[in-house]
Amino acid sequence: MAELFTLRVVTPERVFCDEPVKMAELVTTEGQIGIYAGHVPTAAVVSPGILKIHWQDKVREASLMAGFIQILPETVTILAEAAEWPEEIKKQSSSAGGGYSR
Repeated sequence: MAELFTLRVVTPERVFCDEPVKMAELVTTEGQIGIYAGHVPTAAVVSPGILKIHWQDKVREASLMAGFIQILPETVTILAEAAEWPEEIKKQSSSAGGGYSR
């Protein structure tokens, strides 16, 4: 079994994620980063992009806006302007009444 760490993603509106995960991937101002349990302590600025979360049995992607990340060996905390699952983005765009339809 792979080692896990706690991933916390917090936005001004909610706690987006607070769960044990196997790996997280995201974009910082220094480039793409992949994080496993036991990572060396690091702090970085998060760039807007895709957050890929690897649980034991599945992988999900989410939209992640700019923010900050603190990486510790057992806990990773991301403070972001916004974080959304794809279905949340689709729901918002369809309820706004705009956009294109096919």
